[in-house]
Amino acid sequence: MRGFRTKGDRHLYLNMAKAGLRIGFFVQRVASAPGYENNVSAHVQLPLKSMRLLSDAGHDVELITTEFGESLTLPSCLPKDIPLHTVPYGLGKRDELIMFEGPFRRIRAFRLIKQLRRLKRLAREREIDVYHFSGGDGVALLGGMLKMLGLKIPVVASLDCGRFSRRSPRWKRALWTRLSSVITATEHFGKVCKDAGLPVTLIRHGVAKEVEETSLKPADRRRVLFWRDPSWENGADLCRDAFAILAPEFPEVSFDFAVRAHWNPTAGLRELAEGHQNVNFWEFPYPAGISIENLISESICIVLPFRELSTNPQWAVMESLLSGVATVTTDIESNGELILDGISGRLIPSEDLGKLTQAVRGLLRDPISTVEMGRHGRQETMRKWNWEGYADQLSEVYRQAIK
Repeated sequence: MRGFRTKGDRHLYLNMAKAGLRIGFFVQRVASAPGYENNVSAHVQLPLKSMRLLSDAGHDVELITTEFGESLTLPSCLPKDIPLHTVPYGLGKRDELIMFEGPFRRIRAFRLIKQLRRLKRLAREREIDVYHFSGGDGVALLGGMLKMLGLKIPVVASLDCGRFSRRSPRWKRALWTRLSSVITATEHFGKVCKDAGLPVTLIRHGVAKEVEETSLKPADRRRVLFWRDPSWENGADLCRDAFAILAPEFPEVSFDFAVRAHWNPTAGLRELAEGHQNVNFWEFPYPAGISIENLISESICIVLPFRELSTNPQWAVMESLLSGVATVTTDIESNGELILDGISGRLIPSEDLGKLTQAVRGLLRDPISTVEMGRHGRQETMRKWNWEGYADQLSEVYRQAIK
């Protein structure tokens, strides 16, 4: 932090800070494999959008991320006018680890020490006023370590995933509680963090992508879509089994999987498509004429039977709702904060193939009501999840942390 000789100097600076702070955003693994520049995960989308809004509000923002090799590329949504710094990567199998290769996560002590030292030096050299870390329990631990090692500036963390619990090891909780403030976007995850002893502020955000509402009439929407990584956590097997039941019942409807390569994919999706004329399997990068936007716009409903959420809120659910397409998902974690069952979408029990199949069948049998449900889902999502006042709320968290 900029040096203060007296408390008066500090108060003077805090008044001046209303005109702008220098904020260092730390985001692990911003770079990804070539071809994924426009297919960016939520853990990158949110901080980059936050940085853009804060910059437009008059703050100086700088991005700090982990080192990446020449084989990886930066996302196309990265603001071009924002300085970029890299630090060593203290967690993981290798620096060049591409997206979706697997959940490798092991501490590399020497590189972790270098990472911490580099972050402390950047704070001093760049005269950063506050660090903003974004991610899960790993970055929360990293921020706590920095404070334990004498970092003078506050560390604020936006957390949307991770294993936080009052039963976590005492050393983890001791590090987490060193954070100046923790921001969560959902009441569910806010409670998880509060129960672990973290200082929580609830600030809802919007969706970083511009999602257009589909304008097709009910009669022209002849698709049921699953679009996510084809993993057990995302319920791809449940969707496979539901599609196998429903495809013969509704031969005029197309049942589609739109997926990315995954380190542990669900078996049988491609084979199901080969065995049914009205089941399709699309894997990114999609063939010419196929895009996720078109697939969504032509859908009567979207099916996302999660067993676990990768983020809270789950961005795939939010983007599906914003498209104006009726969305079926499981009533787990924060999904209930996104959907009112039967009105703005459908919430079903996790692991219940019968309820999943029944919900989709009901939507297909009443397309007029299903389209109206999609419209209501978009309206409610836009009302509750948007960027209005977001930068101001973040700024207030920073100033409270600096005091």
